[in-house]
Amino acid sequence: MKSTDIIEPGAMSQPVAAQGSRNEIPQNATGSNLASVAEGFPDITMISPTDGGLPPYGQDFNGLFYLTTCQWVYLQNGGFITFNQNVSDAIGGYPKGAILGYISSDNMLYNVRSLIDDNTYNFVETPDYINDEYWEELPPETEVEWGSITGDITNQTDLQNELTDLQTNIDTLQITVETDYLSLSGGTLTGAVYGVTPSSGDSSTQLATTEFVQNETNPDYKSRVSISSGYTCSANGYINIYTLLFPNATATSFDLYINSISVKFVARGNNAAFSERYGGDIYRVSLGDVITVSASNISEYSLYFIPMKGA
Repeated sequence: MKSTDIIEPGAMSQPVAAQGSRNEIPQNATGSNLASVAEGFPDITMISPTDGGLPPYGQDFNGLFYLTTCQWVYLQNGGFITFNQNVSDAIGGYPKGAILGYISSDNMLYNVRSLIDDNTYNFVETPDYINDEYWEELPPETEVEWGSITGDITNQTDLQNELTDLQTNIDTLQITVETDYLSLSGGTLTGAVYGVTPSSGDSSTQLATTEFVQNETNPDYKSRVSISSGYTCSANGYINIYTLLFPNATATSFDLYINSISVKFVARGNNAAFSERYGGDIYRVSLGDVITVSASNISEYSLYFIPMKGA
């Protein structure tokens, strides 16, 4: 047979003869020409009346059709097969191995299997009868395969192993975090901390890295330039001019040249100088500018050029 050979049954709105004349079919033989569940139609209805037989009743036909199609309509309409006290009474209890449905108090659907013959223990009224003595609960599925995870749903060995390994990794990571890194509740950092350097000119509350500070201020105090030598600017920016006066120094002014343009500086206090021409200590320079100084009354190496902001 092929799948295309299967005929889908038609829908039934009600059992046969639901509104017709019918007899209620008894379970046991009637001893007459009336039908029963035990005999169906008795033999006497199969003998010609001329030979002493009796005809069957049309109401019995309707009654039998009604009895059997009630089951079909019940299942067709989504009827749930579970423990039925009337069925249990009629058959003397469910046989061993019978499988019935059960909906728990938390609305979970299970299949339960009878573990004894003549099982009259009504687990619908008393769920405690599902105790592996009268009835046992069956797993929702048996031996299914989900990708590479095999086993039944209640015993996913492979999955459990993966979850165990994952938990171990989480525990290890937790230990590492607690021992190697600063706790969220506080502590002392013992190693270097690295971060993202803010953009130049950033004035937000973002933490500043040492790179940002160097770029913004770049106080290169080692850039001591002798009076006689030149300093070539490595980038656009600014320079700050400081003089280092020795105890016996008498310098009051000196000339500074940027690309041969003279900017006169005047000593101020013990170690500062300012530009008379530009009115401040900071002078803007460009990439490639050459800075030289000339003075007759300042000792060599007593002047500092301090590049700022990339200069």
